[in-house]
Amino acid sequence: MHLISDILAYTVPLSIAISSFFAFAQITRSDTIHNFAIKDKFELPELNAVAYLYIHSKHGCPFLHIETSDTHNFFATTYKTTCIDSTGSTHVLEHLSLHGSEKYPITSVFIELRKRSLATFMNAFTSIEWTAYPFSSTNLNDFHNILDVYLDASFHPQLTEIGFQSECHHLEFEVPNDTSTALRHSGVVYNEMNGEFSNPTSRFSSLIRKNLYPDSVFGLEYGGNPPDIATLTLQKIKEQHDRYYHPSNSLFYHYGSFNVEKILKKVDEVISPFDKKPAEKFKISEEKIFQPKWSKPKAVIEEGPEDIDKSKVRASVSWMVGDLRNITDVADFQFLELLLLQSHASPLYKALIQGKLGTRLIGSGYHNYIRSSYFSIGLEGVDKSNMTTYNQTILDALEDIYKKGFEKIRIDSIIHQLEISKNSVSNQQGIENWQSLISSWIHDVSPFEILNNEWQIERIKRVLKINPRYFEMILKYKIIENPHRLDLVMVGVPNFLEKQAQSVKEELEKIKSKMSKEELNEIVEQTKKIQEIVDVPKPLHLLPVIKVSDINQTQSVVTFEKLSDRISFFNQPTKDLVYVTLKCEIPINSQSLNIKENKNMNNKNENKNEVNDDGNDFYLISLLSSILTSVGADEFNETEFTNQISLNTGGISTSILVVPSNEKSGELSLQFLVSGSALSRNSDKLVELLEKVIFKPWLNNTVSIGILLQSLASAVPEKISGTGHLYAMMYSQAGLSRSSTLKEILNGVSFNRNILKLSNSQNWDQISKDLIKVHQKYIMNGKFTAMIHSTAENKNKIYKPLNSLVEKLPNQKIENDYDVIDQLSKKYLLHNQTLLKIDSSTYFCGVSVPGPHFSSKSSTSYSVASQLIKSEFLHDAIREKLGAYGSVSRFSSLDATMSFASYRDTSPIKVLQAIDDSIKSISLGQINDEMINRSIISLFSSLDSPESPNEVGNELFFYNLSSEIKQKRRTAFLNTNKADVQKVFEEIEKRNEKRKAIVGGSIEEKLIPGLYVIDVFNVDKTDNSTLII
Repeated sequence: MHLISDILAYTVPLSIAISSFFAFAQITRSDTIHNFAIKDKFELPELNAVAYLYIHSKHGCPFLHIETSDTHNFFATTYKTTCIDSTGSTHVLEHLSLHGSEKYPITSVFIELRKRSLATFMNAFTSIEWTAYPFSSTNLNDFHNILDVYLDASFHPQLTEIGFQSECHHLEFEVPNDTSTALRHSGVVYNEMNGEFSNPTSRFSSLIRKNLYPDSVFGLEYGGNPPDIATLTLQKIKEQHDRYYHPSNSLFYHYGSFNVEKILKKVDEVISPFDKKPAEKFKISEEKIFQPKWSKPKAVIEEGPEDIDKSKVRASVSWMVGDLRNITDVADFQFLELLLLQSHASPLYKALIQGKLGTRLIGSGYHNYIRSSYFSIGLEGVDKSNMTTYNQTILDALEDIYKKGFEKIRIDSIIHQLEISKNSVSNQQGIENWQSLISSWIHDVSPFEILNNEWQIERIKRVLKINPRYFEMILKYKIIENPHRLDLVMVGVPNFLEKQAQSVKEELEKIKSKMSKEELNEIVEQTKKIQEIVDVPKPLHLLPVIKVSDINQTQSVVTFEKLSDRISFFNQPTKDLVYVTLKCEIPINSQSLNIKENKNMNNKNENKNEVNDDGNDFYLISLLSSILTSVGADEFNETEFTNQISLNTGGISTSILVVPSNEKSGELSLQFLVSGSALSRNSDKLVELLEKVIFKPWLNNTVSIGILLQSLASAVPEKISGTGHLYAMMYSQAGLSRSSTLKEILNGVSFNRNILKLSNSQNWDQISKDLIKVHQKYIMNGKFTAMIHSTAENKNKIYKPLNSLVEKLPNQKIENDYDVIDQLSKKYLLHNQTLLKIDSSTYFCGVSVPGPHFSSKSSTSYSVASQLIKSEFLHDAIREKLGAYGSVSRFSSLDATMSFASYRDTSPIKVLQAIDDSIKSISLGQINDEMINRSIISLFSSLDSPESPNEVGNELFFYNLSSEIKQKRRTAFLNTNKADVQKVFEEIEKRNEKRKAIVGGSIEEKLIPGLYVIDVFNVDKTDNSTLII
């Protein structure tokens, strides 16, 4: 019986594939366009698009064109670039290709082009089997400008020695011109990967591949292992380009409304001059790719950075499964992943997280970015005492799932989520489609099979109808009984990264000791050349440009309809989905912010069991938004409620938003948001579930609260080490304005330290009581309004039930005072230079200064100035000269702060000096009109980036920014001149009110006198005040 059902299950995909033949429409356009012969045409009704697949007559390379009315055009050139070692050669080549080409011999041509472009997206990606050069734009001329530069950059890069040393790796002295100082490694890619391996989760993922594929190139570090990166040579990079970057080894993809004939013509002009090469020339031998299947599982223990809780380890069970060339396998494992892992109602979440084997699932699921894909179940926060038994616990959980089977409600909810996905409309549809297909397409899988979501959903439904235990069967035979299994544990080692850094330092000391005087001086000269190349005049006249006059002078107008005093409707092409956002403005004042009786900001409670003892509960509002939909509501426990959300909606979420006034500096509101979406037929159910979340959450569910808090706490190190520049900027902004202070408390390092403290306390009863009080004082005393995004046809389906709910919701008059925020701001201003210390091999520097408020005429000049310093000064000073991975500059007119930051740098003192020098240079007038124009163009590439239909009108609803207000600012942006921008930095220099924060490892105190140090993850030895800053 099982055999028959198994055979039927596998014949269903074939029958559906045959029937899907009819989806291929008759080809009516010309058979061949500019040497690209059309092969197939496929209707994609869910995208309102038609896909055409062309093949080049000479080189055989495919060109996939998705024709749609979407004006957000996306293009990508992709090469099959299977990595052959851990030097990161394909990654370095990706960087170097955008460092100058035959037609555009311009150092950092990518950055120079970005300055002159309205592109909504420009980047380059390296994966283990491919490298891609994608971009998008809504402007036709801009699109073709980038296309020309990108094609020349990848097919004809210069690949110079000086560019290689800057982007890849070189040795330099701590003081560049002083040979008596220590040697150090530098280079953009070297520093990028050094920072990547500072992230424990990234290191853990890499170790899984390394040990799961020990005999295959799939186990190599394709981004580059820092010690191996240091051995790379330019010759090796050139060999990689010769091997892979050829038309016969490429794939082209275009999505959008621009005429494809002109695009095909340009691609043909670039690739036709190349000699034809057989496909075999580019393939890696099967021996290097093939990983022999194991006859029995393997267990491995590796070392890595310590977690905050030193008694815990990271552990995973992983299997080599499937093949990307089998699209049915891919679809099956993707669905199985959803069944096993999606949401807090998933069986593995219940067994492993609620079962307290670990605190958080990490790197779990089906990984289909390499041909021999793998399935992994990873856990953070596993007790060391379970190191030898955790794998059996996971296997027992899987066996139990197999025996009991997946619940029908589980299967139905996952299928429903796929239907929701089919109806979703994104402002990034082009890149999302490309990302979904590229890893399989490079292995000659038909892209139509991947894009046809309807086909996949129907196949799953029919498979389950024939064999209801189809996915249990896959779980049993392809995972549980699969002998190619890796049980990996990563044990934390004290000062792991510091010891690595010390080892590198000692190795460099040995290298230096063997160098002659001439060799030492050669390093000085080479470093000087790397830094000077930035200042060498570039033939920028060769680059195609967009002019300020090409920017649309008129702001697009957002229209909406007031369905009632409290409900706004935005008519948008959301297909059959309806979107609802409930906004609750909550009071900010001393009385509401004191959830404890008879407490004030200056009191300290000596009771160690008291969680809140400083009189404010801002951070608890943020915690409430993080857990509210996951604790259960009304008659449903946490699992049942999550199932109800998945079965009836596209998701329900809660968040917190700080909204400064656009009229008066210092005034702000605090908004608690409850959002959800659903297919129109489920409008009533969506509103019903929203009502349960708001009125009847299970905030007395102490078990769930404890589990969720520990999961949030375990994620803190990864968040901060991965995006340290954001946390450095947020912390440096705190105190400069009320809204910036509040954002730091709600989302920054301060919030995350409070989460760690709450988790350490394990006082779930008290936390539950506090959350109940916060919910009552804020949500039940707020002022609710609502916003709908849907088509006109679906408006009334959602309005009627939503209006009934809104009439029940609080509509209190909100009166704010800001005494509490002002007192907290003063705490942050006690220290202007702070090290937020974490265990990391790289640093993130943040510098912030006060600026004019949105209502000030000069605020638009600050926005342009922020773009100018980032692209014209900081990039060269921080990335090109100092080897950091990146730099950032942001001006928030509503917060009235301007910030500058570095990303993954190794010289924080030099970075801070580079920021100071850049500000000073601009204040002295070292800018010109061309720089101003480029900065305006860069600003508008962001301002005019397309929005998803469900996001249109958000600025109006949340920030009260009307089209008229935005038009006024648009005109001011376009009229900004050199004098305006110079004045900005003159003001910054004159005030000298910089606040600095550094996220990273230790820094000698003598290097930054007066540096205040916060050990971010150590909250055990702090005083008993809740607000940790």
